[in-house]
Amino acid sequence: MAWFTVATTPFILIISLVIMKKARIYLDKQQDKISDLNGYVNEQINGEKVIITNGLQEESVQSFKNTITMSVTLCLRGSFIPECFSPYYREFLY
Repeated sequence: MAWFTVATTPFILIISLVIMKKARIYLDKQQDKISDLNGYVNEQINGEKVIITNGLQEESVQSFKNTITMSVTLCLRGSFIPECFSPYYREFLY
């Protein structure tokens, strides 16, 4: 039994590292999308008077819904895989 554990441990670690590298891609995309969302919200707040004056509220709301939907999707994908391995491999990601 001990030999089996010793023999399979490297394979499990290699598979885990490959999965974590793939998860890292989603985490990077997630951070990019969150920064885009922050920039969008900041832009909308600064241009609030222009939006109200020109009657662009509906367009602004629809654009925000599209942006937040993409952000939520990437956040779910980016956090699912690391949480499956949590807390064992959390140190490799952060």
